[in-house]
Amino acid sequence: MRNIPIVFLTDYGLKDEYVGVIKCVIYRINPKAKIIDITHDIKSYSVLSGTYIIDKIMNYVPLPCVILGVVDPGVGSTREEIFGFSYVSKSKIFFVGPNNGLFTPLFSYKHKVFQIDTKELLKKARKFKLDLYVSNTFHGRDIFAPVAAFLSLGSDYKSLIKKEIENPVLCEIPMVHQEGSIIRGKVLHIDSFGNIITNIKDIYLDKVKNFELSIGDKNIGGIRIISSYLEGKPNEIFGIIGSYRTLEISVREGSAATLLGVRVSDDVSIKIK
Repeated sequence: MRNIPIVFLTDYGLKDEYVGVIKCVIYRINPKAKIIDITHDIKSYSVLSGTYIIDKIMNYVPLPCVILGVVDPGVGSTREEIFGFSYVSKSKIFFVGPNNGLFTPLFSYKHKVFQIDTKELLKKARKFKLDLYVSNTFHGRDIFAPVAAFLSLGSDYKSLIKKEIENPVLCEIPMVHQEGSIIRGKVLHIDSFGNIITNIKDIYLDKVKNFELSIGDKNIGGIRIISSYLEGKPNEIFGIIGSYRTLEISVREGSAATLLGVRVSDDVSIKIK
């Protein structure tokens, strides 16, 4: 029996029982499961933020692993429940979740994607004294958790396949565009500190010290790029190259996103001075 780690991320938060119940289902099937919580504070319903996080953790996850991802504004609709695998560094990374583009970073590798046979899944779950049913609001508990648990055991997954999906849904990853001194990108994520994380990579900002900033319909004006938060002045809006080598807009010991009223997917425009 193998025990493949489960890498777990959701937009559920931790105030409710949802994350705990999902773990309970997993442990009923695999009592020795190894679960790595990446985050449960993805912005509610933001598939783009979930995609961003999956993309950024790919260099660090254990190989092999199962990525259990649930950011699912379409739960209970006609969207499909999927699992599959990608070959990363000659190892399989399994993934389980909704077919809504969340796993787009994994599709850049050689991959297979399948729709889950829920009837067969429930039958297998009953062998573990799990009397599950498929609700219209909690597929994380009823479908994705047991599939992740079975995959973590290294079990034969063929019985869980309803059909192969040739063209899974892709999340449109925003591109960066440069026209002379103007660079246009997007807000991909806002972290718990209120840092505004963009898709503008550091290569666009080599030796740049200052630029004019606009986000959404707001003209922020001139700001500087600094190398550490301590260099920032109180209440100053500044740019900084974050840990994933993209431009972040921040405020020292404050929330830039709250101060500026910024949301994920807002347009970002910078003009290099």
